[in-house]
Amino acid sequence: MLAVEGIYRDNQLILNKKVSFSEPVRVVVTFLDEPQNDSQKIDLAQFSFGQSRAILKELRGSLSDVLVEERRNAV
Repeated sequence: MLAVEGIYRDNQLILNKKVSFSEPVRVVVTFLDEPQNDSQKIDLAQFSFGQSRAILKELRGSLSDVLVEERRNAV
């Protein structure tokens, strides 16, 4: 069995990596629940460094330090 992530948008399924089969194969598509708070979420298809700088302009200190601390608290 092979698992491949992707995005379903506008009635199309877009896979994150290319797969190839010589014969038709059966698939199961599972729609995952989205996080509740995605107001600061960046759509990677629309990503720009300008947008990321605008989101992080209020951050004081190192983004790396903030991420490490957030992950430590999650454990």
